Amino acid sequence: HPVDELLRLRWFRIMSMLKLRDVAQASTEMSRLSDLLGPGWMYDKYPTVYPNKRGSMVPFALLLLHALMPSYAGDAAQSLQRLYDLLELLSTASWPAASLAFSHQLRDVAPARPAATPTVAP
Repeated sequence: HPVDELLRLRWFRIMSMLKLRDVAQASTEMSRLSDLLGPGWMYDKYPTVYPNKRGSMVPFALLLLHALMPSYAGDAAQSLQRLYDLLELLSTASWPAASLAFSHQLRDVAPARPAATPTVAP
């Protein structure tokens, strides 16, 4: 099976675990993917399998799921940070052109990045 197909199947597997409310196993599955933005997930690494493709083979749905995963475990702050990181990634020129069109739509509706929340002493 091509690598990009396996990534799509992994997304379905993780979503299924979340539907079954098995957040721990879903998190383990996600962590097995390692760095989703790393060179191992680039079409360029497999020139014989994908001769005319360049850039990331990671589906946007998997990147979004990675960003939302901490919220399933109760860590909303980490999830929010990952969502802002994803928005920043989509606005860079290194991301595939199809995602850039989506990022321009997001930029128009995205709120400003919140400042660090000060801790309040009890």
